[in-house]
Amino acid sequence: GYPKSLTEAYKLMLSYTAEDRQQRSRTEISFYQDHEDGTDDSTPNNNTGGRGKGRRNGRNNAAGRGQRNANGAQQHAKPSDDDNGKNTSNSNNQEASSYPDLRSVEYAFKQQRDQPRLPENWVIMDSGSSIDMFVNPKLLTNIEQAKSPLRVISTGGITTVTQQGTLPGYPNKVWYHPAGVANILSMSNVKNHFRVTYDNHDKDAFQVHLDKGHTLLFQSNGRGLYYFETNSTNSSAASPGHNALFSFLTTVDDRKQHFSRRGIQQAELARRVHNIIMRPSARKYMDLVSNNLIRNCPVERRHIQAAEEIFGPNVASLKGKTRRHNVTHVPGVVDPVPPEILSKHCDVSLCVDIMFVNKLPFLVTVSRGLRIATVHALPDRQINTIRDALRGVISVYQRRGFH
Repeated sequence: GYPKSLTEAYKLMLSYTAEDRQQRSRTEISFYQDHEDGTDDSTPNNNTGGRGKGRRNGRNNAAGRGQRNANGAQQHAKPSDDDNGKNTSNSNNQEASSYPDLRSVEYAFKQQRDQPRLPENWVIMDSGSSIDMFVNPKLLTNIEQAKSPLRVISTGGITTVTQQGTLPGYPNKVWYHPAGVANILSMSNVKNHFRVTYDNHDKDAFQVHLDKGHTLLFQSNGRGLYYFETNSTNSSAASPGHNALFSFLTTVDDRKQHFSRRGIQQAELARRVHNIIMRPSARKYMDLVSNNLIRNCPVERRHIQAAEEIFGPNVASLKGKTRRHNVTHVPGVVDPVPPEILSKHCDVSLCVDIMFVNKLPFLVTVSRGLRIATVHALPDRQINTIRDALRGVISVYQRRGFH
């Protein structure tokens, strides 16, 4: 209720915490964990949906942990006898009660800094995660900052993820969190784009069906995790007709199967006309066709859309309109000569001769053993000129450690 005195109002203002001080972001649930061992996590809000045990002033802090019944109604555990009927749950426990009870979780990822990761070439099919999150940057392309951060809630606390990447062929962008423990694909998201089947009488594995009968096999590791090994080329990892490579890519031929022969010809004509009129943007191209600004043009708006779906964006248009980015500086580093070469060819013998190209003299040297050749232009064939050129060649070998 409202404070009844100035002292109570002052205490209320001191204990007030803003509900959302961070930037507006999405909130998802991932990596359900089991903290039955009582380990503490430094991440804020470590009471969210967890089983962590703690003592506060000699009282059981888990007495006020929120639960939910089968109808979704919130229930609270009864306080212990030594609490004299007082509930010790704080505002964090009230927030944790809005998440499901995780007491039945058997296998979990504990987000601790000393916890070893799963193999980085594994991709886990997770039914307990509502997001796709990867830790291996080699599996992703175009890793960039997301427009808004993502707050991932787990029993280890709340983690903020700020980067996203592209998984080749996967319709949605996936989140990139290098400090995570595994590459996760949410089963809820995968089934929205691909057909997923599971038949334990056939094999203990989830099958993700792609185009042309290709299937990705997420097999069990024996401890309740279903994974796909991305660099597996063993035929036993995939039965005949299965794709052993981790890729959701669809080719142009696969996309053409969704169109009739006449539709494909119309799409090819639309792309040919697009190139003839110097490749404007797809939206401007459709506006030109819709407003009949191109006289006697056989292309319609639907033909342009079909061309975009079959062939994708016009590559030549992308090359001409993409802004050039500054390349990173490549430092010039001179690697030392390997010790085994120095020990074997420490003493160098040079074979010297003067050769002519279009009547112009060049001093040419070849080292025995190393077989390194040098060419030095000579302005004339005077003794002093040849001597200075030879000294320059010898100094090159000496700087590299040869004699």
